[in-house]
Amino acid sequence: MRRIRTGLVGLAVATLVAAAGCSSGGLDGAALEDGRGGGSEGQNDNQSQSPDRQKASKAPELKAYDPPQRFSGSEVGSTADQYSPLLESTLAGDRLYTRTMNGVRVADVATGKIVAVQASPKNSVQLVYPKAYRVDSRREDDQAPFVLEQPGGSAVALAPFHVQVAGQGTSAPRELIELMVVDSETGKLRTSLEIELSDAYQKQPTAARVVGAYGQTVVISVRVHSTRISASRNRQTIAVDLSDPDKPKTVWREAGFEAFAVAGEHVVGATEDRTADFDVLSGLSVKTGEERWQDPTYDKRAFRKAELGGQTTAAAGPNWVVTNKTYGGGLGLVNPATGKYKQLFESAAAVKCHYDQKSVTVCTPRSNTSWGKKVVFALDAKRGDVLWQLPDESGRRVRPDVTTAWHGRVYARTGAGPVVLDARSGKDVETDPGIAPVAVNEYAGLAMTEGPRHRTWGTNTQRISLHHAIG
Repeated sequence: MRRIRTGLVGLAVATLVAAAGCSSGGLDGAALEDGRGGGSEGQNDNQSQSPDRQKASKAPELKAYDPPQRFSGSEVGSTADQYSPLLESTLAGDRLYTRTMNGVRVADVATGKIVAVQASPKNSVQLVYPKAYRVDSRREDDQAPFVLEQPGGSAVALAPFHVQVAGQGTSAPRELIELMVVDSETGKLRTSLEIELSDAYQKQPTAARVVGAYGQTVVISVRVHSTRISASRNRQTIAVDLSDPDKPKTVWREAGFEAFAVAGEHVVGATEDRTADFDVLSGLSVKTGEERWQDPTYDKRAFRKAELGGQTTAAAGPNWVVTNKTYGGGLGLVNPATGKYKQLFESAAAVKCHYDQKSVTVCTPRSNTSWGKKVVFALDAKRGDVLWQLPDESGRRVRPDVTTAWHGRVYARTGAGPVVLDARSGKDVETDPGIAPVAVNEYAGLAMTEGPRHRTWGTNTQRISLHHAIG
């Protein structure tokens, strides 16, 4: 049986994700959609071989390093292009799951080759273009396929898409979220769940993502992008029970609430105040959708704006969420069960965090942040205490650009190139790792480098390559 490592909610195993529908391809398969060649050539060559020749050309044996600190300079499979700098793929065991513009593609980590024809929604996908996602939204949420392990069975990869059922006769078209359930072994669509949306989502740049899971209940966030950082009225959160992956069912849905993180049995997000037009940080039960707490500084009767920022909230490991204060720029942790705030810094930029799936969470400034002190820091995932921060007080060590963290290691880059740090001490442990992976597991890492500018959308393409771990 293949080894599968799954992530906690919003803390995916090793995610390389982007806005719904912003991808143009995947490793060794990009050309199937965009016709540029490269990726599909390897697949066609393999299909043209005789069965005996295919058996003779065995896939390279994967060697596990837990955690890896060095990666091969050689790419596995073909380099793929995507049109967003956000993460779009998930590494789990010996599989790479990539969300494309209209489906999910599964590749073998050993060879980089896709294992099946791309799985696609049954209905017409409503695309979210990079400009709509990057310009009309100030969030940087992962939207890659979410790998959910099944007790006693193979894992499934989950990906929700905004789709439309065409009108017929006098029947008007309908807007839906279609949750794809993809088999991790075969890469084929196992089943899908259709969830009705209102007409407010029609022809809107809508992104849907799996925020996380508690047990076999997954939480999906749906949002129409707004140019404001304040409340967007077209948003909701949906919980789906996947105890039987062949018969997924909606458990609850909450209109006006946008989930940002799942920690244990709680989902934390923003509830909109339509009267005042701003967000209120709130915590709900994953199982029932019942509200457990709301930012205590919020007072609707006094028309007082809540102090904790909604749109700057992100997951910070399995026990905390991180957010900024709306006044003064303070940054701190929120207990997902109670809503109690614990300040870490008096003034700091909004951050996104990477849980190393072990004991440390590392937070790094968001790329679109223009205010506040920019600092990288590590937290004890259980206690929420700061372990280290960069730049340090001496000024002798610079702030790295953290790309991900896994099993006691932090992967980053500086002006001197890629670097690997110890998660608990912050000390450099490898200054020549080969790449700074944006997603990693015991077998491989994914590298992302900036490519040429797209003539139509005005954004730079990103080139994605898979590299085996070598030490």
